[in-house]
Amino acid sequence: MSAFAIDPVSGALTFESYSPNLGDPGMSVTADGLGQFVYSVNASGDVAAVSFDTNTGAFSSLINSPNVCFAAGQESLTLDLSGGFMYVADISDTGSGSVTVCSLDRATGDPNNVPCENSVAAGTYPESVVVTGTIH
Repeated sequence: MSAFAIDPVSGALTFESYSPNLGDPGMSVTADGLGQFVYSVNASGDVAAVSFDTNTGAFSSLINSPNVCFAAGQESLTLDLSGGFMYVADISDTGSGSVTVCSLDRATGDPNNVPCENSVAAGTYPESVVVTGTIH
């Protein structure tokens, strides 16, 4: 991952920093709503979690990162609006899909459930996952 500053007038990007080594190339990247934590999932099933310093643009690996939270075959991840849950679209070798949920420690950003075991069927080859609204 790389961090860039965005010029508020022109939208131009300026390079800030690279992240620590996060393992295999990422399939999907997302950040919490406050920009404190950034998450990446790769096809091997590793979830990398880093903290992000909004003043310096520096990344720091979290204590439990990277961790294997899912089986291989991830395509996309997102967080709910509160930043308390991560949702990952998974694809098996046969093409069947699921969405797996993992709770997050809101103070540290670390995934709480490793391995994550709460998943639901999501059809064939789910490529993306998005959360809208509030979780009740």
